Amino acid sequence: MDKYVYIELEAGDTDVESPAVIRFKGVKFGRHTEITIFDKKCKPLRPVSLLAEKLLGVKNRELEKYPPQESVTKEFLSFIDNAHIILSDQNFCERAIGVKFNDVRTLADVRRSNGTRYFDERHFAVAEAASDKDLTVADVQRISECSFGDACDIADDLVFFGMLEKVGKVYKTKNKS
Repeated sequence: MDKYVYIELEAGDTDVESPAVIRFKGVKFGRHTEITIFDKKCKPLRPVSLLAEKLLGVKNRELEKYPPQESVTKEFLSFIDNAHIILSDQNFCERAIGVKFNDVRTLADVRRSNGTRYFDERHFAVAEAASDKDLTVADVQRISECSFGDACDIADDLVFFGMLEKVGKVYKTKNKS
């Protein structure tokens, strides 16, 4: 059974060679499998820049309480396992994590090959919300802060990837007990 992981990293600086990651996010899914969410903040390799503090609303002193970037990176790589990777910037992610990915699909590739729209942060938010309850399109619209039409598209994308099951007007989490 193919599994996919949508990866999103949040950096606290603009160093393109070795980004200081402050948050690792991933959604693991596949047809007929449960959604698994990875979302952990970490203490970056070096302090975040003043610009990043202002833009992201995060302070270096707040990040001190989280585990170091190196240990969260190891956990994240274990979470990814052998899944197909979906991400927006392969070079950035590889430099930030320190590994080369073999099986990578960009968001554009996924959209072209599967006829889906852009898999983005809104999908992540909806998938996370769906992990413990059933959703209506109105819920999807509220969570993703978008139009009703876009909410329908997001929900349909999540059904396509097997993350949700559509039952009438309600989207149910796959394999939910």
